[in-house]
Amino acid sequence: MHRYVPAPADLRAWIRGGVVIHRGPGPGISRFPALTTGMITVRLRGEVTTAAHLPLPRAAFVGPGTRPAVYRHVGPLHAVGLIVQAAALPCLLGTGAAAAVDTFVPMLALYGPRWADWEEQLERASGDEARLSVLFRFVRQLASLPVHAARRARLEAWERAVCRDLAEAPAALGMSLRQLERRFGTEFGMSPKRFQRVDRVAATLYRAMRGPVGGAELALAQGFYDQSHMARDLRQLAGHPLQALMSGLGREDGDHWPLSVGALGDPPQG
Repeated sequence: MHRYVPAPADLRAWIRGGVVIHRGPGPGISRFPALTTGMITVRLRGEVTTAAHLPLPRAAFVGPGTRPAVYRHVGPLHAVGLIVQAAALPCLLGTGAAAAVDTFVPMLALYGPRWADWEEQLERASGDEARLSVLFRFVRQLASLPVHAARRARLEAWERAVCRDLAEAPAALGMSLRQLERRFGTEFGMSPKRFQRVDRVAATLYRAMRGPVGGAELALAQGFYDQSHMARDLRQLAGHPLQALMSGLGREDGDHWPLSVGALGDPPQG
C-alpha cells in the first residue's frame, strides 16, 4: 500500500506532499525515474539497499536523480517520507543539491543532534499521519528562516525560466549562459539542459497516467521534437519505454509504484 498526503498549504512551495509506504515481505524492488525533486525518508521497518548494495540509513535525505534508480528491500517495509520540491532542496540541505545528486545523506549527519530530537518525536508519534505531521513541522521550522525563503524563491524563478524556454533563460535571468550553467549546476545538482529533460520526462509520464493519449500527440504536447525523441528520453531517464511503465502502474506490488504516488502531487513544470 502506498498513500499520498498533500502538503499543508503553507508548505506547498517547499514540499510536494507526504508519502506512506507499506510493502509486503519481499524481496521487493522500487524503481524511480530520474527526478528533479528529492525526498526525506524515515524507515520504520525493513531494510533497503541501493542498486550498488549500499544500505539506506533509517532516516535519509535522498537527493535528485539524473538517471533511473533502483532500491531493494527485504522483509516487510514500512516508511514515511516527504517529496521535496526542487527549488527547496538546496535550502533544506544547507548547500547546493550537487552534494546529494544521485545519492543520499543520513539525516543525522546532515542536521546533527537536533535531528535526534525530531527522531524521538517520530518514535513517539501515534500513526503515520502523526509521523508526517512531525516531518511537516521539521520542514516548517527550516522554511521559516528568511534566508531560506529568499533563496527558495530565487531558485524557483530559475527553475521556471529553464523549464519554460532554455534558450531564453540566461537573458530572462540576467546571466550569461556560462554563469547560468555554473550557478544552476551548483544549486540543483545538474545542468539546466539535464534539469529540463528530467522535468519534461516526469511531466510526460504524469500526463500519460491521466488518460490515454497518442504517442505523437503526447510528444508534441510535452515539447519533444518527435515521438522517437520522447522514446529515447524515456528509456534513458525512466529506464523503460512508455508502454512498459504504464502497464504495471495498477499493481500495488509493482516496481514502478513511485510514479503512481508522484503523479498525485502537483505536476512538474514541463
